[in-house]
Amino acid sequence: MQGIKPCPTERPLSWSLLLMEDWDPVAASTYSVPALRIQQTNHQPSTNHRTNSLPPTPELLIFAAMQKKEKTGLVLSGGAIRGIAHLGVLKFLQEAEIEPDIIAGASAGALVGAFYAAGYTAEESLAFFLKNKPITWRNYARRKPGILVFDRFAQSLAEQFPVDQFSALKRPLFITRTNLETGLGEIIDQGPLIKNLLASAAFPLLFAPIEINGVLYSDGGITNNFPIEPLLPLCEKTLGIYVNPLPLKPAAKLKTAFTVAERAFQISVTQTSLPKFKECNMVIIPKELEEYSLINTRRIKEIFQIGYQAAFRERKALEELFAK
Repeated sequence: MQGIKPCPTERPLSWSLLLMEDWDPVAASTYSVPALRIQQTNHQPSTNHRTNSLPPTPELLIFAAMQKKEKTGLVLSGGAIRGIAHLGVLKFLQEAEIEPDIIAGASAGALVGAFYAAGYTAEESLAFFLKNKPITWRNYARRKPGILVFDRFAQSLAEQFPVDQFSALKRPLFITRTNLETGLGEIIDQGPLIKNLLASAAFPLLFAPIEINGVLYSDGGITNNFPIEPLLPLCEKTLGIYVNPLPLKPAAKLKTAFTVAERAFQISVTQTSLPKFKECNMVIIPKELEEYSLINTRRIKEIFQIGYQAAFRERKALEELFAK
């Protein structure tokens, strides 16, 4: 069997794995396996982490299987304001002393995942989002391709993440972003943290894209709203939280351009996310969120409670899944 070697990393194990025959740290900073583009840890982040290609190679899976042991993973979907429900679930997990080891998130799930990976409690994170709401007319965009910008929100994030690097987090975190120039989805787990979080959460039309190294990026949920891929070879057990339940919606509720665009986006991300649920040991989908808008910030506390109650209803299954 062909040998596999992890490339240099600050953490014991990351997604930065590569085949030995491809390892030339002088020639390049990214390496390719069929699963996606793999980033060497001590170089700049790649802009080619494809999320829509083939499964990991057998060699990669074998290596990861030897390493993962009892690691548990948490997948947090996007969902704009509905993503606050992730915090409610995390509150229950904290009370039940369930602590996932590795997190992957898209859009709002990326933001929540970053706070969890940094060691903030669910209540501390909720307090931040209640005080710092990115969807507000105070963030109106002028002469930019979006209605709102993240400038003020970015400053608030900088106070919570004083070391602006993925490597400063207490737990590994993978997030998705969409390269608007290539049209490809990318998975990032290294390099600057805040700009990549903003890129992952830049809901199209609503927020202006984020420029990183001269490239424009938008919402990670466009191409991968349920990023379980990097967790599969690393985690023995995986819990998914999906905050975009898709109910029937009568024509009477599709009267504005935004509600139609919102509906179209939800249909798209649901169709690409549903097939991945079978890869999780368990998926929590708070059905009550069907009645909540993606952008209404006035009901944040309600959404938090919906997430908590959804996890509480599944407490026995969760305790069995994560039993030591």
